[in-house]
Amino acid sequence: MPDFALASTSTDVTVNPLPVQLTSFAAARAVSGVQVAWATASEKTSAYFDVERSLDGRAFARVARVAAHGTTAQAHAYASLDATAPATQLYYRLRQVDFDGTVAYSPVVSVAATDGAPAEFTLAPNPARERLSFRTAQPTAYTVRNTLGQLVRSGTTAAGPNDLAVSELPAGVYFFELQGDAGRVVRKFVKE
Repeated sequence: MPDFALASTSTDVTVNPLPVQLTSFAAARAVSGVQVAWATASEKTSAYFDVERSLDGRAFARVARVAAHGTTAQAHAYASLDATAPATQLYYRLRQVDFDGTVAYSPVVSVAATDGAPAEFTLAPNPARERLSFRTAQPTAYTVRNTLGQLVRSGTTAAGPNDLAVSELPAGVYFFELQGDAGRVVRKFVKE
């Protein structure tokens, strides 16, 4: 049996560059809403950007559409104001669409809640496996109850961002209640 080897000396390399080279993406509260800004280093057949917002970090809906620069090797900066943004914790992402319909998504960024009414309070992610994240304007008493109304946990939150470990809870539906100076709010969450 003869010894042999397969080899190639071809130098042909196919490179498919990403349609958009995103260099920054951020969202921040402004007086009149949430300002979403991003920048690109280059674009290839880019038709437009959809700015998408979510209350839970999972289900996103378009709040703005911004025309892209098509094909360019130059840097470009973009911005969009979400004037209808609620005061709750919010999540934003970009949905970039090419002329041929190809879609790409940016990483998700979050915007903290304002010190608004407790009725605008949001738990995320929901459903949860390990932790629930939320924000309160001041230290606030909380309880977690199961669907039978039994107390499974209680405590006090810190002012600002909070994380609540839920990994030890059995899978099921629970009710998270905040009781503070601004009133009472109850949110349902699912533990997976």
